[in-house]
Amino acid sequence: MSENNVNVDAIYAKLSELYPIENDLKFNELDVSEKVQLNTYKLMFFTEKYEKAESKLKYLMEDLDKTTGERYHIYKFQWNESLTKPEIEKYYLPKDENILEIKRKIRNQEAVVAYFKMCRDMFKSQTWNLKTFLDSMRAGF
Repeated sequence: MSENNVNVDAIYAKLSELYPIENDLKFNELDVSEKVQLNTYKLMFFTEKYEKAESKLKYLMEDLDKTTGERYHIYKFQWNESLTKPEIEKYYLPKDENILEIKRKIRNQEAVVAYFKMCRDMFKSQTWNLKTFLDSMRAGF
């Protein structure tokens, strides 16, 4: 695997190790009140992580646009003025190391965003699961 490839499984595994959630999503009648409190905290925590990761992704996208423009200018005006726009876009920009590095960072960050979104969504869903469970307990089921 080249260093430009993104191993989403490895990123997910690392994030799962840093931010384990499996036990936080399990509950029973003995720990449900504790899980209600924990769920609120975890939902806020992962919402914040998701928003920060998404913000970083947007920054990287802006950096890609800026770098692409700068590299285009270099190829067109400092490197070889006879190159046409299609030639630069088809043959030079896709192989540019600066652009490839930013694209690799973007792919990595997309995986981070997806992981934190998944965690946030699981804790949102957990809110309803807890509510249904508590309602069932009150009803005597």
